[in-house]
Amino acid sequence: MPLPGDWEGGGPHGLPLSFELTRRHGHLVASSIAVGYPQSCPADERDAEAVALTDTSYAGPGGLHSAGPFERSSAAVLPGREAGSSATTFLTIITGRFSSARSGCCTR
Repeated sequence: MPLPGDWEGGGPHGLPLSFELTRRHGHLVASSIAVGYPQSCPADERDAEAVALTDTSYAGPGGLHSAGPFERSSAAVLPGREAGSSATTFLTIITGRFSSARSGCCTR
């Protein structure tokens, strides 16, 4: 199970990813997520722009909900909306798995 705290690392295509897991009512929740979006093609972390996500949630080990269709023992899902948008087309879903309590990997 992942530990609460700040998680920093590489997301899809090596772009920056940052999120925080905190405990609420005995379960892990995502309190903030920022993901890198490429400004060029192919994606390059040097040209990425960090975008904050709102309406975030967390499903996975230690969370209130399971990871649903992505279910594996260490699977996790971090969905959210791009800040300032309300359309469902701006929904971002980051999936991955935790390899230990302090590390993991993801895809989008």
